[in-house]
Amino acid sequence: MRSLLASLLLAAAAAAQPHAVAGDAGDAEAILRQSEALSAAYVAGDIDALVAIYAEDGIAAPSGSDFVRGPEALTALWALPEGRVITRHQAVPEELRIEGALAYDWGYYEGDAEQDGEPRGAFRGKYLIVWQRDADGVWRIAHDMWNALPAPPPPPSPLEGDWVAEAFGGEVHERWETRGGALRKAAGYFVADGDTTYSETVAIDAVGGRTYLVAHPSTGGVMVWERTAASDAGWTFENTAVPNPTRIEYAFPGGDAFTRALHGPGEPVVLRFRRR
Repeated sequence: MRSLLASLLLAAAAAAQPHAVAGDAGDAEAILRQSEALSAAYVAGDIDALVAIYAEDGIAAPSGSDFVRGPEALTALWALPEGRVITRHQAVPEELRIEGALAYDWGYYEGDAEQDGEPRGAFRGKYLIVWQRDADGVWRIAHDMWNALPAPPPPPSPLEGDWVAEAFGGEVHERWETRGGALRKAAGYFVADGDTTYSETVAIDAVGGRTYLVAHPSTGGVMVWERTAASDAGWTFENTAVPNPTRIEYAFPGGDAFTRALHGPGEPVVLRFRRR
C-alpha cells in the first residue's frame, strides 16, 4: 500500500487552485491543504485519516444515498470494497468563498481506480463542501455533498480505423471499431489477384477482469487468446492450446501504423499495417 506521506506529496505536486477565492488567503491555503490531504488519504487507503478531516458531527450527502453523519457512519461510507484501489483522486475547485468561520467550496472531483489489479477507468463528479473552522483553528468539513457525472469517454484505441498490409503475395485488409464497449474487427479479409480468399471476424473484449481476443475465421471454429501484457506500446495475447499462432503481439509505434506478429512453429510472421 502506498504510504500516506508519499500520497500527500503526490497530491500536493498536482494541487488544483480554485478559479476564484474570496476571503483570507491564509485560510484559503489551509482549506486547500485539507482538501489535498483528503485525496491523499483516499489514494493511500487510510480511511481513518480521511474521516478525521470531517468535523465531529460532519454530514455527507453522497450521490444516490441518504445523509451520512458522524465518524462511524462516514468510515463505513468511505471504506473501499475488497480489491479496490484508488490510484488517483483530486478536487478541482471552481470557487472558494470564506466568510468568518465558515467557507463554501464548490467544483469538480476526478480520479482513477483499480479492481483486483485491473483498471476500472476514470471517474468524476461535482461537489459542494461547507468547511468550518473548529475551536482548535483547524478547518474541517461540516457538510459534504457530491454527485457523480458520466465518465469521460475512453481515448480511441490505436487499432480503430481502416488498415492494409502487404503479405503472402496479396493484401490483408482490416477495419477496427469500438461497439458495445468492445473493440471489434468489423471487417478482415485477404485479397490476392483481385479475389478474397479468407475472411474473419475478431473481437477484443474484457470478461471477468481479463481481456481476450476471440477470432471467428471463415473456415469455421473459434480461437481465443488471453491478453498477458498491455501498455501504450503494445499488447500480447497468448494461448498455448492453439496450434498456430500461440502468441499474438501488437505493437503501436505511433502515427498511422501498427504491426502484428504471429508466433507459432517456425519463424514469426510479422504484418506491417498502414492506415488507409
